Amino acid sequence: IIDGKGTERDVISLTANNVRIEGFTIQKGEGFDPTSLFIWRSRGHTISNNIMRQSKYGIKIRESNSSNIVNNVIVNNTGAGIFLSNSNDNHIIGNLIEKNAIGASTTFTQGFITVTPNKFYHNNFINNVNQASMIAPTKWDNGAEGNYWSDYKGQDINGDGIGDTGTPHLGIDKYPLIERWSETRNFPTLWKGVTYHT
Repeated sequence: IIDGKGTERDVISLTANNVRIEGFTIQKGEGFDPTSLFIWRSRGHTISNNIMRQSKYGIKIRESNSSNIVNNVIVNNTGAGIFLSNSNDNHIIGNLIEKNAIGASTTFTQGFITVTPNKFYHNNFINNVNQASMIAPTKWDNGAEGNYWSDYKGQDINGDGIGDTGTPHLGIDKYPLIERWSETRNFPTLWKGVTYHT
């Protein structure tokens, strides 16, 4: 556990390239603008299987490219769970993003050029006050599946686990998931009047 204890600075600030951070609980940056994990002007990171909580931002990525943010728990932050600014080609995959003021926020400043948009898919957005705020170009699926949203009320007409009505959800996710994302998938199959789960 890396505990900021209410510091008004970021709990971890990452500026070197190609860093792997895995298996930590990073928490309690508070005050004006603190972040559990701040990635700044760097690239090529793998951030996986961490818990980031109780700061203003869970993860802030600014002017940083080509990192993988995978299988983290990002909860109870007073700003955004994940905030990206002026950043390209980051992959945010399989995270639980829950009970933040904003689940995910992407933005850019004048003059920023998007080379490859950031990509979000297989994330579970649960009960954030505002699920997503998008200004910068962002892709919310992998071409076939998007994210699970606790406020999505559409229907899966063909039974493939992907919403078919009310899409794109929030105007952004063309393939919202009906069930929470899990690496173990459960597909109901009807055979001779009986439903089997495979």
